[in-house]
Amino acid sequence: MHADRTVQNRAAARAAELPGSEHTHQFTGDWEVRKVGGKVFMLQTSMPGEPVVILKAGPSDAETLRASHTSISRGYHLNKKSSHLASRR
Repeated sequence: MHADRTVQNRAAARAAELPGSEHTHQFTGDWEVRKVGGKVFMLQTSMPGEPVVILKAGPSDAETLRASHTSISRGYHLNKKSSHLASRR
């Protein structure tokens, strides 16, 4: 089964447009990492065949987006005290 990578492709294209955007890969696993100024702002991977985009966001922005979109959830493997968003669509 081929997973739909539309969200990942759109997120990657938009991230590439940011001034100073850098695309790297994590040393382990199949993670794509996007940075600006040496700081990570977006991660991409697939979880059991499902494409995932994880973004850093401020607490109030993250809460608003999660409340407005059912496809957005917490970035489960990241620091819970910070706000991260994971989109699986």
